[in-house]
Amino acid sequence: MENKKKHRGKDFHYSNASPPNHFHPSLDDPDPVSRLAPGMGSADISEVRMKFRKKPIVVDAVQYTGQLVPVQDFVGVQRVIFDGSLYIETPEGASFVAINDWIIKTESGEVYPIRAEVFPQLYEKVADD
Repeated sequence: MENKKKHRGKDFHYSNASPPNHFHPSLDDPDPVSRLAPGMGSADISEVRMKFRKKPIVVDAVQYTGQLVPVQDFVGVQRVIFDGSLYIETPEGASFVAINDWIIKTESGEVYPIRAEVFPQLYEKVADD
């Protein structure tokens, strides 16, 4: 059964269908750890857990101040949707951009909006090359 929802002014479709009944190792296997880590049996999780740090990345960014031209120059006119509100095309679809939000561009050229209050928690200014 398919349903419709509105999100940020756009229609989205979703299904109420149940997922197929597949084998689920953690529910159906009496000892899934031994399948994932041969020789360890039911080892203490502290023996297999490791810590990781997210690699720092450098992005280009522009802040949307209500002026459309700097955003169009930054992301490209073809990625901008303006119908009284600003949206930009991201790999996940059109995303709303509020005034004072930041728009970042990754090294691969993908663009994403970042809320103004979140941006300084995630990014700090670096010296230009």
